[in-house]
Amino acid sequence: MKIIGIIGGIASGKDTVAKIFESLKIRVFDADKIVHEIFKNNQQVISKITKQFPQANENNVINRKILGDSILKNPQNLNNLEQIIHPIVRNSYQQFLTNAINDKEKLVVLNIPLLLENNHYKFDKLIAIIADEHICLKRYLSRLGYDSFDLKDPEIIGLTKKFYLLRSKQIEDQQRIKLANYVVENNSDISNLKSKVIEIFNEISLS
Repeated sequence: MKIIGIIGGIASGKDTVAKIFESLKIRVFDADKIVHEIFKNNQQVISKITKQFPQANENNVINRKILGDSILKNPQNLNNLEQIIHPIVRNSYQQFLTNAINDKEKLVVLNIPLLLENNHYKFDKLIAIIADEHICLKRYLSRLGYDSFDLKDPEIIGLTKKFYLLRSKQIEDQQRIKLANYVVENNSDISNLKSKVIEIFNEISLS
């Protein structure tokens, strides 16, 4: 079984690429979806997070926006959160691989934000998704509901700071390009991106 890792900076388009692979009937491990599920349903983790971030608990569900605001105020909070979340994500990853092997999958894809920044995940090939910084920022704000915005707005300033905080936890695009087997520039539209991903998929499938 081949394991393909998707790498890229925040809002570069990794989730879109993962969805394209899913449309090709490829099984995808999506770490963000796992975290979202944890924040809603894992009572043990919710309890641990609540002890450190009590304001983030709303009706026994972790509010990601409030949690993000807490991280923005004190970047050390991100390390504390990762120590709680990452072991659960890694366990889910191991189960994902076991299930894929048992089901005799020929190819699976990993969509994990810090795939290269820690050593807990294995892969055979890497696809780097590269996009200009200002485009990534615009996409980041757009997915939070800000399709038009004023960069001087206090709320946008706060979100921009969070964007750069998260970006600082990741490696640079130049390093991604050096490590990747395939590089996809994603500064255009989704149809252009899809054609590039399908081309890579066909090449991997034949190799």
